[in-house]
Amino acid sequence: MKIKGIIYCCCLLGFVLIACSLQAQYTINGSVEGMSTGRALLVGDIYEGRDTLTKVEIKDGKFTMNGRVDEVSCAFLVVEGRIGVRLFLENNEVFDVRFKLKEAPEVRGGGQNQQLNREFMQIEEKKMLKLHDTGREFAEASRNRDTVAIRKIREKQAKILEELEQEKSIFLKRHGNTFFVLHDLARRALGMSAGDVQEAFDLCCDELKTTLPGKYITALLPKLAKIAVGATVPDFVSITPEGKEVSLYGIRSRIKLIDFWSSNCGRCREENRATRPIYERYHARGFEVISYSLDTKRELWLKAIADDKLPWIQVSDLGGQKMKIMIENYGIWSLPANLMVDENNRVIARNITSEELEKVLPKFLGIE
Repeated sequence: MKIKGIIYCCCLLGFVLIACSLQAQYTINGSVEGMSTGRALLVGDIYEGRDTLTKVEIKDGKFTMNGRVDEVSCAFLVVEGRIGVRLFLENNEVFDVRFKLKEAPEVRGGGQNQQLNREFMQIEEKKMLKLHDTGREFAEASRNRDTVAIRKIREKQAKILEELEQEKSIFLKRHGNTFFVLHDLARRALGMSAGDVQEAFDLCCDELKTTLPGKYITALLPKLAKIAVGATVPDFVSITPEGKEVSLYGIRSRIKLIDFWSSNCGRCREENRATRPIYERYHARGFEVISYSLDTKRELWLKAIADDKLPWIQVSDLGGQKMKIMIENYGIWSLPANLMVDENNRVIARNITSEELEKVLPKFLGIE
């Protein structure tokens, strides 16, 4: 009887534990200032396919969401007409989200990963406040055409950015074995070198590596290795404005700059215009530029080429699966982006500015 009783108790305990596990869920309580009715949406992050996970009606300016996740997940809580907010969903955690007028939402509660997100955002906010102050100084110096002051302010801005990037790097390394940092790594990995991604990924435990962002990085690392300095980049074929197919490997030149841009990227347009005199100076000596546009509207692409008077090779797939493959194969995380390759299509530099290009190009062409 005692043995049967023990078995019965163990079975009962097992059922209770299973039931508790199934009932475990997250709760989001929201309030929306200045909105009595409407709809709130919870949208999965990129690894969730950007699908809507939950949608609820707002009543009297309030709403509640409940759900369950199989693992820690990142999602965006969105209310129409308001700034969205990132939430790190964990079962048994309660979030209190307040949407304010013309302000970023305030998030209270959540688990360890939500707290890390708050701390990291504070670093970003510190950067923005300091840069905002220098922005006023820069505007005044520009009005006065004070070139000395402008140069000093730019140096000051560069120092602020450098210091805060160091602070962010220290924070990410300190918390390297957390879902928050893994998610941040996966978000930035396309623009990083394979070595830097691997170093950060190695800080994660095996359990984290089996999560969705962990699986994404595992699949991405071999692709990043193909565009590392010294690697031979994969070939691609794309279409010129005239409808001609152009192959990267088919372009013969001592040095090739593969440039990624779009017509609505202001910084891209500035870099293109700054690169033009460099191209004109060195094109005849073995330098070629191949610009791949991430535009999806042909008329905007062609107008930007004409307005900026770009003389080099222009190609684009104007969206679709081929463009998606290009973005992954060439590690395009943000624009502008570029890869410099030699005549054998081996990478010799990544993401260099027009100023850096002007300095290193003579050396790569062997004309110093």
